[in-house]
Amino acid sequence: MAEPRTRTKQFNRGFRNEIMRLLLSFGCVPKDSLMSLPYHPSSRNRTITNLEREGIIEINRLETDRRIKHLIRLKSFEARSEGYLDFFEAGYYINYKKFVESIGARSRKGEEKLGRERMSRIGETGVLMYESGVKALMEDKLLIHKGNVFADDGAYFFLPTEIRSVEDGELLNSRMVGALTTPDDLYMVYNSGMRRLKWNEKGEIFGHITTQHACDKLCNRQPNKDSKKKALLMGDKKVFLKLMSGEDNSRADTMRLPTIYDQLLFTTNDKQGTQIVRQLTEKNWEKGLKDKYLYDCNTSTFNNKVPCDGMIGDKNVLLFAIPDLEKLNSFKWFADYDNEPENYEIRCYDFQADMLREAVKDSCTITVL
Repeated sequence: MAEPRTRTKQFNRGFRNEIMRLLLSFGCVPKDSLMSLPYHPSSRNRTITNLEREGIIEINRLETDRRIKHLIRLKSFEARSEGYLDFFEAGYYINYKKFVESIGARSRKGEEKLGRERMSRIGETGVLMYESGVKALMEDKLLIHKGNVFADDGAYFFLPTEIRSVEDGELLNSRMVGALTTPDDLYMVYNSGMRRLKWNEKGEIFGHITTQHACDKLCNRQPNKDSKKKALLMGDKKVFLKLMSGEDNSRADTMRLPTIYDQLLFTTNDKQGTQIVRQLTEKNWEKGLKDKYLYDCNTSTFNNKVPCDGMIGDKNVLLFAIPDLEKLNSFKWFADYDNEPENYEIRCYDFQADMLREAVKDSCTITVL
């Protein structure tokens, strides 16, 4: 009787390949984030189970935002690294040790959970960036960290540890989970989960300065003193509603509107969020959206007291396909004050409509694009 065939485990094929690259790039990935990758559910679960059984990964439970998350991490990296790093580009080992392994590390007693929660949010954000077509994996940035000239106009996502490696500055008090560079702009990226972010305005100002200088070096760009401060906030719909309602604004240590940013974009941290992030990676994306969706409007609104994107007669039109929380907050204030909903219109995507209706109530009309 012939002996049963044993298949050599490989790490550079299929879903197993993607899990390993994500873990080597971000250190920790919530299991539910992997469920959105384009593989059959049974195949995804089987691969994760096999990797855990083989001792390649470990799955830890983390109670955060009043729910249980299952965090996937590499197990015994040093002991097992030779077994699978041969399948990936040279430099993954050094970069994992330098940028990834230390994320969320806490040496003081009682801070282990805080570190794991931060790792979870960085991993969740990294997977969303990866799904959106952003160059977020370590292999996409190996040449940059080796000092080679950065030449293309692609979109890149940098970890806080990568930023600190090229710029001496203060990031410890910042809640950012990374930086997104696009052909047009730099965005500080925050992930609030299901809760309002703890917020230290001074810490965020210094964090933005440090990140701006670091990304200018990484992306080989000339510093622009006139550039606007921009950020991308990812979070649950509940966070959006709390920010728009002003709930908990009496607490000085939580994020509230207006912030230090000239433009604060919002997207949910789920599959729909990839559509918003994908927009940001396109050159002149805001102009393109306005040309497409405000073709019937007068977009010369410089002298208008209401912060909007277009006008049709006396009607003020806000395009929330550009999901600017600062502008929406001001637009809502004027709509509440005037109490003339027929003169205030918000145009948005279908997945934004329900949370906008909850936020603005009857003060505006909602039009789905």
